[in-house]
Amino acid sequence: MRTLTHSLLLISVVAGAASHAQEPGKVTDPVVTTADARQSYALYLPSAYNREKKWPVILVFDPSGIGAEPMGSFQAAAERHGYLVAASNNSRNGPARISMEAFVAMYDDVRKRFAVDDARIYAAGFSGGARVAGMAALYCGGCIRGIIACGAGLPYNITEDGRRKLPAYFFTIGRYDFNYFEVFDAARSLAAPRVVAVFEGAHQWLTPELAERALAWLDAGAGTSEVAAETPQESAQRKQLAELTRSLLERLRAAVRPGEERAQNLRDLRSEMTALRKKREQATGEDLVVLRRALGQALVGVHQTASELGGEDPELGAGLMEAAVEANPKYAGFPYEMAGYWAAAGNKKKALNALKRAVELGFKDKQALASSKSFDKLRESEEFQAIANSMAKK
Repeated sequence: MRTLTHSLLLISVVAGAASHAQEPGKVTDPVVTTADARQSYALYLPSAYNREKKWPVILVFDPSGIGAEPMGSFQAAAERHGYLVAASNNSRNGPARISMEAFVAMYDDVRKRFAVDDARIYAAGFSGGARVAGMAALYCGGCIRGIIACGAGLPYNITEDGRRKLPAYFFTIGRYDFNYFEVFDAARSLAAPRVVAVFEGAHQWLTPELAERALAWLDAGAGTSEVAAETPQESAQRKQLAELTRSLLERLRAAVRPGEERAQNLRDLRSEMTALRKKREQATGEDLVVLRRALGQALVGVHQTASELGGEDPELGAGLMEAAVEANPKYAGFPYEMAGYWAAAGNKKKALNALKRAVELGFKDKQALASSKSFDKLRESEEFQAIANSMAKK
């Protein structure tokens, strides 16, 4: 009877959900939406969850489409404050259409499966996911009552009318984040209540402590504003940041232009990135703050350009990722992406060298390597298989 009672309790919790039994107090990943098997999300139900009352929910968007990633930030606060947390596995940096489809699928599924308070549906996101949260609020015309935006500001190309329609915002930003000034500018441009919480960190999801503060603010009605005025010191940092990145961004624009000078322009870009990294390594105090932001801003510019142009011109994509490696030689993701571009460009030797370097630095996403079509022509080679096998042993 005890087992039967427990089973009936779980059935009542999931309310007809067929794919997984979502157990309160634990993260379930993935939860596949009933309307579309291609859409899924990670889910946290607070331990006290039942269908006797309506519960607030936070719909979360990770820039890499990894729904489990933000759970470490939100789970403890969601448990204390009694929030459901649903984080999409489909929304990611890229076409807005894909993210909006993911939002609609998750929004509809969560409301059908669970006892959700429609007056307390919120959105949260990090980096590009923060922009998706804002887009979702505009897309659904008022269904989102508040936004927790981490490491980024408002949706790109938002109109003044769109700004007026946005709900209350709780921004979080690391002191070293390259989007530091963007977030403050976004907050100051809003009419709705808004908070900017600064923490000692870089470009990352909010800390559990800040999640606690954000949910407490939502519980209190999200009606207060707390945005510090820019200090003379920050104004000087803003100017210094612009000066540090101006030349590098000019190099980037030159490097993407076709022509005989492209190879030299790419070498110049790599040199600029190396010089900026070395300045950061030697800097201290406030200079270090600005240089960390500058290097992050430069990396984002290079990486985004590679993502936009590398599909059509993989050799250019590889050259740009070489510049990214110069800026952060210890990050395994950059040589992995470089390897994919070189493979797509037909340069087997450079592709294998870059892939080997990525694995030596700790790259271990076997699924990504197996599914990438860029490496299809290399899979049968002994060198590729040796690298893949070395990754399997890590």
